Amino acid sequence: MFQSMNRILRWTKGYHRRLYLGSLCSFLATWAAAGPVMLTAWALGLVIESAQEGTALDAKLPWLCLGGIILLIVLRFVCAYWKNRLQESIGTERAAQQRLELGDLLKRVSLGYFSKNNLGDILAALTTELSTLELQSMKMVDAVINGYLQVLVIVLCMAFFCPEAALVAVVGVLLSAFALRGIGRQSARTAPVGHRAQEALSGAAIEYIQGNYRQPITVSQLAELSHMSSGHFCRLFKKYTFKTPVQYINGVRLSAATDLLLESDRKVLDVAFDTGFNSLSYFIGVFKQSMGCTPTEFRRRHGRQEA
Repeated sequence: MFQSMNRILRWTKGYHRRLYLGSLCSFLATWAAAGPVMLTAWALGLVIESAQEGTALDAKLPWLCLGGIILLIVLRFVCAYWKNRLQESIGTERAAQQRLELGDLLKRVSLGYFSKNNLGDILAALTTELSTLELQSMKMVDAVINGYLQVLVIVLCMAFFCPEAALVAVVGVLLSAFALRGIGRQSARTAPVGHRAQEALSGAAIEYIQGNYRQPITVSQLAELSHMSSGHFCRLFKKYTFKTPVQYINGVRLSAATDLLLESDRKVLDVAFDTGFNSLSYFIGVFKQSMGCTPTEFRRRHGRQEA
């Protein structure tokens, strides 16, 4: 866990000030959320004590409690707002920078790199792994830093009122730390399996689409190829490629269609059927949605004419 934290901190280099300020706001927001309950419990204790002793309560007590609760609620929302503004967007901003950096790097590599390396592995690095970092890194940082700060404060409070209870809490924290370490080791062993599964999914399906886009391709075929149900396959495919299977298939077909439109004088109907579209109207609709013009207009813009 701490190794993962160290890697995340290195990955977010340049954002550390925002990260730590966001963690502080998260810590304050958590205690502000617990404050009304603690304040109510304190006031209830005074009411019970007053009833047992037969003494009158201060008339200002309810108003003081109400004011304190309102103040804590406001503090909670203010701290939560600044925590989200400072910390939550770090993962998104850093992932966007990383994608641009990787995109610039891939532009400079030779075409042989893509034939020698597995397409699914490249795709998983650009989509799945970066998306996981983008979505989970700040949650992990917040959970670890805020969690340990809360435990420290709670143990110190318990030590002040009851040292024995504080000792029991420390033992519990240590046991949980050992348990988390074991879980982390198990995750490290199983992570390559998950990565290979992702690679197999994205690579096998994408390579099948690129090799057979001229033929009819159904989601059920791709799901069967990946040994999954159709619904589960669609969810995972969109998670890894940010497109539905149909959108990805249409994208591959459109890429081939634009090449044919520019490099040959074949009729639009022939281009549509040769690239896997089974309807001219559907081909024109998808083409216009993607390119902003019809196939014929696309040809004219590039100085090509249909035979």
